[in-house]
Amino acid sequence: MKYPTFLLMFLTGVAIALIHPQLTPAQTTIGATAASYPASERESFVNSCANGRGAEVRSVCACTYQKITQRYNYQQYREIYRQVDNGQDLPESIRLMIRNCRQENNALL
Repeated sequence: MKYPTFLLMFLTGVAIALIHPQLTPAQTTIGATAASYPASERESFVNSCANGRGAEVRSVCACTYQKITQRYNYQQYREIYRQVDNGQDLPESIRLMIRNCRQENNALL
């Protein structure tokens, strides 16, 4: 995995933890990936995003990845990584995806 990919996934995971620090390993959802993304990208994203924090965080990360792949093509996705690697904040659109996934995840209880 390249460093920029890890950095964006880590920041996404941090954003999830900051937005919803009460996450517990209780729920799971699985998101589909866009066809233009490498098959290994989803697993890498979810693993790095969740960073060992349990099933609920993994489900929010998987949902976020699904939303990212539905909105951005792979080239755009890589550009976001580059921007984050260069010190820019996680885009508000992705922060909103995280919040929406957290809400969707809670609705499954």
